[in-house]
Amino acid sequence: MSTNDKKVRLKIRLSVEEKAKLEHDAALCGLSQAEYFRQICLGRTPRPK
Repeated sequence: MSTNDKKVRLKIRLSVEEKAKLEHDAALCGLSQAEYFRQICLGRTPRPK
């Protein structure tokens, strides 16, 4: 992604359990929740640190 690309905000609904899993998994990988989700959407598999 170049610096000229516009970013859009994505709003999603998660269950309490899904949100907890997202928070936990992102933290294990040392990533923000946004970056973790971004990598998943791009087909990457974030690895725990």
